[in-house]
Amino acid sequence: LSEEELDTAVRRLLRFVFDCAESCTPAPCDYEAHHALAVRALEESAVLLKNNGVLPLKKEQKILFVGDMAEHPRYQGGGSSIVNARALESPLAAARRLGYEVSFARGWPGGDEDRQDAGLLREAAAAAAAHDVTVLFLGLTDVYECEGYDRTHLSIPPSHTALLSALHAAGKPVAVVFSGGSPVELPWLDQADALLAHYLGGE
Repeated sequence: LSEEELDTAVRRLLRFVFDCAESCTPAPCDYEAHHALAVRALEESAVLLKNNGVLPLKKEQKILFVGDMAEHPRYQGGGSSIVNARALESPLAAARRLGYEVSFARGWPGGDEDRQDAGLLREAAAAAAAHDVTVLFLGLTDVYECEGYDRTHLSIPPSHTALLSALHAAGKPVAVVFSGGSPVELPWLDQADALLAHYLGGE
């Protein structure tokens, strides 16, 4: 294309941009209402896949939340679906705000990498034995599903399944909360007394 043709095309684009800027009046935005709608969407789209009488939790129970995702929830995908949420509340903070007495054990180091920590594993298992019920937050990290590359399997991180096995062995009921945007295999389902899938619950 000639420079003259490019100039003509650019002028058309700029004319459109300037026309929009002159005639556009920003509408008011109710951020609190938007956040409330996102919370409602998560509540109504969560799927209870298994429940052996563990859920709903009772406020008189001694409850243990386990897993980095209880404190740092995975609420969005990777790549072009990354958003900067204006408001973000973790499951741990939400449970405490609602009046539940909840303890916390990390269980695995957290982050995207699949790493196990024997000390954190033992600590979580010992804490589970001392509580009435454990809620384990696990799922797919950005490394396991992200825009730009294909998945080669349908597994969740081995550090998560190892943690579930340790908590199950503690002998108390374990409810699993799954976060992720893709399907997964469930060879570990028999170790969970309840399974709640809420996928990616962000705004």
